[in-house]
Amino acid sequence: MADFLLEIGAEEIPARFVRDMLDGFDQAFRKLLQDNALSFAKLSVYGTDRRLAVLINGLAERQADRRMELKGPPVKTAYAGGKLTPAGAGFLRKNNLNEKDIQKKDFGGVEYLYAAQDKKGRAAEEILREFLSGALYDAVHLPIAMRWGDLPVQFIRPIHWFVALLDAQIIDFEHAGIRSGRLSRGHRFFSNYEIELKKPSDYLAALEKHKVYADPQTRRARITTQIKQIEMERKLRAALDERVLNEVTFINECPTAVLAEIDEKYLSVPQECLITTMQKNQKYFPLLDAQGRLTKYFILISNNVNEKSLANIISGNVKVVTARLEDARFFYEEDLKTPLEKMLEGLRKVTYQEKIGTIYQKVERIAALSEYLADKLRLPSAQKKLVSRAAWLAKADLNSKMVYEFPELQGVMGRYYARAADEAPEVAAAIFEHWQPRYAGEDVSGISLISAVVAVADKIDSITSCFAAGLLPTSSADPYALRRAAQGVVTLIQTLKLDIDLPALIAQALALLKAKKDLQKDILKFFKLRLKNVLQELHYAYDVIEAVLAVDSEDIFQTIANAALAAEQKKDRKFIEAAVRVNNIAARQTNGLAAAQESLLQKPEARTLLDLLRQKATAREFVAPIEKFFEKILVMDKDEQQRNAYLSLLKEIDRRFKQTADYTKIVL
Repeated sequence: MADFLLEIGAEEIPARFVRDMLDGFDQAFRKLLQDNALSFAKLSVYGTDRRLAVLINGLAERQADRRMELKGPPVKTAYAGGKLTPAGAGFLRKNNLNEKDIQKKDFGGVEYLYAAQDKKGRAAEEILREFLSGALYDAVHLPIAMRWGDLPVQFIRPIHWFVALLDAQIIDFEHAGIRSGRLSRGHRFFSNYEIELKKPSDYLAALEKHKVYADPQTRRARITTQIKQIEMERKLRAALDERVLNEVTFINECPTAVLAEIDEKYLSVPQECLITTMQKNQKYFPLLDAQGRLTKYFILISNNVNEKSLANIISGNVKVVTARLEDARFFYEEDLKTPLEKMLEGLRKVTYQEKIGTIYQKVERIAALSEYLADKLRLPSAQKKLVSRAAWLAKADLNSKMVYEFPELQGVMGRYYARAADEAPEVAAAIFEHWQPRYAGEDVSGISLISAVVAVADKIDSITSCFAAGLLPTSSADPYALRRAAQGVVTLIQTLKLDIDLPALIAQALALLKAKKDLQKDILKFFKLRLKNVLQELHYAYDVIEAVLAVDSEDIFQTIANAALAAEQKKDRKFIEAAVRVNNIAARQTNGLAAAQESLLQKPEARTLLDLLRQKATAREFVAPIEKFFEKILVMDKDEQQRNAYLSLLKEIDRRFKQTADYTKIVL
């Protein structure tokens, strides 16, 4: 067994691509080893923005000798007039065979060309050399590709060195004009010279001695540990953004957390603006106090920290972030000078979607749908006014300077601007909350009824307008986030127990668009698919979900209630068995119970079931009487009229069971 190391040294790879590149190398090498029957104990990938590495431990040094059985085309296809056809000749050529090497063998009653070959195992070094010389770079997806010099090859960034070792031996190859060796490089600032690697197992430790932490997990742990240390010392909490953490992990080979501070005057700007600009533009970690308020402190991650450089690193970063914060303060102060109504008017010139119209036209529809819902929900007059005002102002901040710069602050800034303009607190809250739920699983239990009404109206308009324009999501793409919008509507209705007639609401939205009424059926089907996701989020078992969705219902809230009931009924084995047995027998009957047949149901067990039907009893009340019915009565009576009467009775009971769920789909 041997150890193998490949390191590719390159110019700086954008941090957002490093993880995917490493995953690509991992998959490419695993496939190579599997395809070539080379066993190994462990495969690891490492990398920074300057290097990508693969380390394989316990690699078999050569393939085992193998006997290969080759099946060709059918004989009748391989030969014509006693001579090989192109199909037969192709089989020979592909496998380096002569006609004398092949046999005919029966497979399932059909004769095929057949050959057996003894193949001697190749050395792992030979297989790796071939792979590293060219095939590897085609096997790994390049998110972006570059050419450099007059070379015909391409890679994510120009390559500067290769390390390729099998134990202590160099795997000699050349690619992109670079010959492999055992020389890596140290940290660009702390140890900028060549490092001789004697064997693969030395890799991580040797680089760490030269201030390069090649393992991303080590760098990430180093960053988070240092952040926690600063948090403890300052008694503050860092605003940790996963995307920022990933990026600083891959743009630093020797990351060090540094504490810096901004001028307190910027804290008068809404903290979401400051946090967003520090995270998005500068990749910093702002520090918050115990109440979650932004402080003047932030943490930056540097790749070049020592006693001489520290002061310059801090001052340089503060200078850059100050310019960003000045911009944020300028945007905010300028926006405060513009009333929300004026921002709203500006949306007349902003296109929502070419086939649908402007954002202002969308706002008009949202307002109309919100007012429609407020009437249907019988809200008091005062609340109706708040709903209407919130609907009209909900999208106004999309025309603000701050949201133009940072689209992720939509709703957030509108709430600030509404508060500054002395709008009702409910209106300001709705401008922010109507975007919820923004992602699957977001808790919406705390939002107000006014916010929920505007949120449902907004999402319904998005869905119906896109359907009307033919902008439907596909299996692989949903550019207008219609699935998320539909699931959001279902979540709001379910969580807040909103008494909303969804089909009627969709019809109203289509009428506002002057769209075809028959789209309603397609949109309701679309919602039913989203309901499945909501039930999964509520942790219902797959068979319970299938059972309730099998019932044709347009009432989302009722379907969710049915899921709760079906989950409870599933615990009662006798109930499920009774429902399934009735379904199996009643499946032979297409008609329900006619009045003329009731006279044939004279036996007590049949009469009991008939009485329960007339009393509109619950499905559970039928369980024990059904058991007695099957004990005492032969359903498949010789008399055809009697038999049909019994079958029709069971058909009616089956329909009663299936008012809530198709219990035949329940797995006991």
